[in-house]
Amino acid sequence: RGMERIARRFCDVVVKVRDDFTIVDVTGAHTSFFGQRVEGLSLLDLLTGEERVRMRHLVRNIDEDQVPPCMTSSLKVNGRDMEVSVIAVDLKMLGTRYLIGMSLATAHERDLLNIESELEAGLVVPMRQ
Repeated sequence: RGMERIARRFCDVVVKVRDDFTIVDVTGAHTSFFGQRVEGLSLLDLLTGEERVRMRHLVRNIDEDQVPPCMTSSLKVNGRDMEVSVIAVDLKMLGTRYLIGMSLATAHERDLLNIESELEAGLVVPMRQ
């Protein structure tokens, strides 16, 4: 539980996945971050190319001391490839196996995601030229 609290505190979004990387326990924060409903999708399908292999390798190498491994990856967010920092925690639970914390890698990408979310919610109106 301690590592889960740390991930929730320092990551933009925390995703729970099963052994097969199926995303479970989705909230509105997940939909906002990914720009789509992700319940039941494979986290691997949201990664680009070889990033899928790297993610599998990342979770296979979580050590027994629960020191969460991390990597930078390219993720499909709102139809764009964005760089994210990723940490992984093995929950060792039936049903929900891994906790994957993600943060947008740059302030610029974080700003783009926030603007897109505000536009979709009707909180801001684009300027006409």
